[in-house]
Amino acid sequence: MKSLGASTAATAATAATAAAAASGFGAAHAQPAAASAGALGSTLQAYTFLLPDEAAFVEAAVDVFIPKDEVGPGGVEAGVVYYIDQYLAGAFGVGSGTNLQGPFLPGSATQGYQLPFTPQQIYRIAIREADMYCRATFAGKPFPALSHDDRNGVLKRMQQGAISLPTVPARTFLLALYNNTMEGYFADPAYGGNRDKATWRMLGFPGVGYVYTEDIRTYSGRRQQLEPQSLADFR
Repeated sequence: MKSLGASTAATAATAATAAAAASGFGAAHAQPAAASAGALGSTLQAYTFLLPDEAAFVEAAVDVFIPKDEVGPGGVEAGVVYYIDQYLAGAFGVGSGTNLQGPFLPGSATQGYQLPFTPQQIYRIAIREADMYCRATFAGKPFPALSHDDRNGVLKRMQQGAISLPTVPARTFLLALYNNTMEGYFADPAYGGNRDKATWRMLGFPGVGYVYTEDIRTYSGRRQQLEPQSLADFR
């Protein structure tokens, strides 16, 4: 993912910021992380919803999705898990804007979310059940204790539907976790992830400002490195 071209990656960053504003499971509501007046996105980062075992699971999964390397920060270092935790703790986590009244029947891929669980419940139940699977499969080891390759294998099997969890469809959980990871990595730091704008700096993405007419004329055919601007910079 870090090998994306600058143009493609910048588009991904914009799309991720937009996705954070979409409603429905797997796309968090666009409400900046709680902060005191004048300090948007600068609060001390401590998990609010995730329990220690759950946080360890999500950290271990995010580290597989986006590991730290010489190109740029890993997802954990970029604050992605804090982003996920904050959204689970808020309106997104309790299913605000999602129809949870049923009936809940098997549907096609085009019919949207068809389960009676809030995002909080999806995460909490699926993490517990996935850990139970890992302990039964890997000699008592929970998911965070597995090697990187074994964790990657478990996540791939969840994506392929090769792992069946008792309550929550494994693929539903995996895709939600992956989508929330991408949002947290690319979106504005005001939402809790992309710590210190590190992802934007890696991509050369300028942030929320969008009028660069004069810069285009001045730097035509030459690379320009702009300091990224977050929502917090306009408070």
